[in-house]
Amino acid sequence: MMRFTGRTIAVLAVLIIGSISSANLLAQTGVITGTVVDTDGKKVPYVSVTATNTNSGDSRVGITGEAGTYKIEMLTPGPYKISAEGQGFVIPDAPGLQLAADETKSADFTATMTTSERMLRKTYPFFKWAEDTWVGKAIRSHQYPFAIIEVVHLFGLTLLLGGIFLMCLRLFGLTMKDVPLSQVARQLGWISFSGLVVMVVTGIPLFASEALKCYNNNMYWYKMAFFFPATIFHFTMYRKVTRSDSSAPFMRGLTGFLALFLWFGVAVFGRAIGYF
Repeated sequence: MMRFTGRTIAVLAVLIIGSISSANLLAQTGVITGTVVDTDGKKVPYVSVTATNTNSGDSRVGITGEAGTYKIEMLTPGPYKISAEGQGFVIPDAPGLQLAADETKSADFTATMTTSERMLRKTYPFFKWAEDTWVGKAIRSHQYPFAIIEVVHLFGLTLLLGGIFLMCLRLFGLTMKDVPLSQVARQLGWISFSGLVVMVVTGIPLFASEALKCYNNNMYWYKMAFFFPATIFHFTMYRKVTRSDSSAPFMRGLTGFLALFLWFGVAVFGRAIGYF
């Protein structure tokens, strides 16, 4: 009994001493708080704010909540550099400050939305509408439609890339050298064009079935960044060069390189959507 009482007293003593030490430690540290707003005055949540002691190099991080405010505690006294980082925003560092023990100081930020982020936010209603269409709902509510449409979509991609690849080999002078370029273009053109049509026709319902997933997936935006230039290029420079037997070798090589680069970029980022 005496041994139990002694141990209890010892534990209580440790807890009391620890509490006193923690209180003293808290009294020797400071706090930095602040608010992050955008250029329209709206609060910006989920921004990471870092306070770095420029003497020791130690840093602590706070995250803004829905109200756009943050709080960083347990900061040792000294000079601090305050920086913030938020996806889709450019945020200049706040002015440096000197923090004393048991002191609270404020550092506010004004975040400038990037052009790409502004575009994404403006296009969100369209993605939400596409997701809510009957096509999107019908595909999501059944087990097999997405897989079947995806297979046809990949078949179209195969036709497109196959026709483009063979045409580029001719542009590089690696095959079918004895056949006029314009004739090769006529024979292969319908293959790549058919593949493009199949891709677009099947891509629309695939997009509608997971529009919001695409909206939040960088790979989708990279794919579109390749797809639209590739389509424009296909019906302008590519069409003009491949249907002419008098185009210069340099233009043929450049056309072949750009065609492969753009369309294979579409393929790579399109397949990456499912993995990110």
